[in-house]
Amino acid sequence: MSTQLNGLCGSATGSIFDRRILRRVALDEGPTGEGVVEIPQTVAAVVDVETTGLSLESDSIIEFALRRIHFDGDGIVTNIEPAHVWREDPGCPIPAEVTRLTGLTDDHVKDQRIDEDEVLSLLGGSDLLIAHFAAFDKPFLAKRITPIADMVWGCSCVDIDWAHNGFEGRALGWLCAQAGWFFDGHRALADVDAAITLLRHPALDNRTILTELVENVRRPRLLVEAVGAEFEAKGILKARGYRWNQVKRVWQREIFEDRCIAEETWLAQNIYSSENRPKAMGPLISQIGHEDRFL
Repeated sequence: MSTQLNGLCGSATGSIFDRRILRRVALDEGPTGEGVVEIPQTVAAVVDVETTGLSLESDSIIEFALRRIHFDGDGIVTNIEPAHVWREDPGCPIPAEVTRLTGLTDDHVKDQRIDEDEVLSLLGGSDLLIAHFAAFDKPFLAKRITPIADMVWGCSCVDIDWAHNGFEGRALGWLCAQAGWFFDGHRALADVDAAITLLRHPALDNRTILTELVENVRRPRLLVEAVGAEFEAKGILKARGYRWNQVKRVWQREIFEDRCIAEETWLAQNIYSSENRPKAMGPLISQIGHEDRFL
């Protein structure tokens, strides 16, 4: 064996087994040959957007990708539809940092518009919308195409217990790498196809990741707002999974309805006890409808 080949393959002591091979994400459109082709199938539209920035108020969508998948009662994808990609002129120059990340330039989007009728036709025939970070994608899409706000959404970032399934973190690229895949990120269609690849991945209970997502989307949820929490409590709240709502100026998180008592107990001990000097007697807890999620 040549020195060069030996360096690539590792020595006979076994270092080759310390390497992993990643495969590029590449979806084959059409029937997958997997699962049970039931009638009716459940249809999910997996979506992603690229924008001029992070501000919902001042930034705009420049690329929107959508691909529909069909799956059976066990969460096995039985059919993958062709992708749809739209670009849109934001009416202002695309920031240099966005061009660096996405490769999209002003020339790519000049005079282009998202076809709202086509989008709504595709989504109207879907049972569920899925994005990997729906808290980002849904508000931008709902701002651009209002009826999207009332549709049922799932999020492959937060509606999956990735740690329970043996993964670290929640970033799309890192999750894919742990599952044995890689892709070119920061383009809408690439992110959509990567999310679909993850959804088809086996979970630890021998089901698919998609099955867990669908079950969690259907479970009743509550919004817990830690009103009156002291500023010093932000660290422990963040570690618990609370996120800062800039509009309401409150730390909040979603929980499953059946975990309400446990959450109230934790808050009573860690946020609303007298030694923590809270400015309220307890949290605000309200039911979340599907139209309220991720907005």
